Amino acid sequence: DSWVAIGFSENGQMVGSSAVIALPSSGEVKKYDMTSIIMTGVVPMPEDQQTLIEPSVVQEGGTTTLQFTKILDEANELPIVIGPNTFIAAYGFGNIFFVHQARGSFSVDLVEGVVETVETRKKALWKAHGWCAALAWGIFSPIAIGAAILRKWFPDGLWLKIHQYLNLLVLLLTIAAFALGVAAIN
Repeated sequence: DSWVAIGFSENGQMVGSSAVIALPSSGEVKKYDMTSIIMTGVVPMPEDQQTLIEPSVVQEGGTTTLQFTKILDEANELPIVIGPNTFIAAYGFGNIFFVHQARGSFSVDLVEGVVETVETRKKALWKAHGWCAALAWGIFSPIAIGAAILRKWFPDGLWLKIHQYLNLLVLLLTIAAFALGVAAIN
């Protein structure tokens, strides 16, 4: 039981797409422009573009069902073509329209009936982000702390050099992890 949305996209991303969003608490089903990933960027289209035919939203047995008919090619909107199309979908945590609990994108070929997942997340960047953070804070930082604690075991200030260089490495890897995380989101 939650709000649901299905959208029409060129690249599987939210921004730049349009969507039909169903709000079960009010029974409202409208078309929206997706101009940003924040709530203020999810804007209902003007009344003259609300051209859905027989839209409805029903909740029963823990399931929300959205039904509508949409004109395939409308002015100022992404057309749905006879062939491959990219769609986005999402649902919320409940009936109050807020952030989505889950989202995804998929391609549907309306001629062949083939459905495929469209990967929009940059997994390689997220993996590199995770590795940089894990190395920095899971390995090098504890070793730097250990070198300071066990300084009596190191000859003539060697512990300080180890401590400083490892802390510098932690700093550089943390900056890299942050930059990779930002790149993955963008």
